[in-house]
Parts: sequence; C-alpha cells; structure tokens
Amino acid sequence: MMRVTRLVVVLALALLVPLTSYADADDIRRDALKGDTASQYEMGILYEFGFHLAEHETEALAWYSVAAERGSEPAARRRDLLNARLSAAQRGKAEERRREILTGMPAALPPAAAPVPVPAVEAAPTPAPEATPPVAPEPPATLEVLPMPAPVAEPPTAEPAPKP
Repeated sequence: MMRVTRLVVVLALALLVPLTSYADADDIRRDALKGDTASQYEMGILYEFGFHLAEHETEALAWYSVAAERGSEPAARRRDLLNARLSAAQRGKAEERRREILTGMPAALPPAAAPVPVPAVEAAPTPAPEATPPVAPEPPATLEVLPMPAPVAEPPTAEPAPKP
C-alpha cells in the first residue's frame, strides 16, 4: 500500500513539473532586446559562463555594456572585469556588437509615472563656510624590496657514540 501511495505522488509531481514555466535563452534575448535591463545582464551572464563559443566573452561584454548604460550596477562590475581581461581587438568587437544590439531596441524605457512638478521654494541665505586650508594628498604607499638573506649552513650534528 505504501509503494502505491509513493508511486501516485511521484506520478503527480511528474505531471506538474512540465507545467512550470522556465525562461529559455530565446525568451531572455527577446526581453533584453525590448530593453529589460535584468534580461540584458542575464544575457551577459549566459554568454560569459554558459556558452562555450569562441567569441563568447566579446558577446558577454557587449551585453554587460548595454545593461550598464541603462543603470545596472552588477553589469557595470562584470563589464569592468571583462574589459581588464580582454585584448583591444576583442574590446573593439564588443563595442561593434554593443552598437548592433542598441539599434534593435528602444532608445529608453518609458518612465513608470509622469514626474510631479515641485514648486520652487526660496531658501534662506546660509552663511558662507569657513575657509579651511587644503590638505595635501598623501604620497602613494610604496613597497620596499629587501634583499633575500643568504642561506645559513647548519652545523654538522654529532652522532651519538654507539653503545657497546
């Protein structure tokens, strides 16, 4: 009886799993091209870590750049990391691809709500701050390279005398 119950539960779960919706790469790309910043960042992640293609890093850099331009801070961090790793030629290809991506999407997302005008209020005059002398910047810290000490030879150890 217990096995039948387990079987029914497993079959019921197996029928429910296909009904769960998962976004595939085409859905993410479609949303990214519509201007969704989170999807643009996700496209960068998919190319950087998910696809094993020859030009995957340049495509990832292009998508991260698009998302970063639209305000995604995580995309800006990933973009900067990839920029440091790639060659000038790869960065150039990524820039070309970024322009291609931008031509296929809306210029900007519409604002969520119209801005409410704020009436101007005349502020009371504030006293001028006291002048403080400028602070000289600290010189950059440098590392002193010390010479390596010469290896020290260990004195020979005396072996104990054999016992008779």
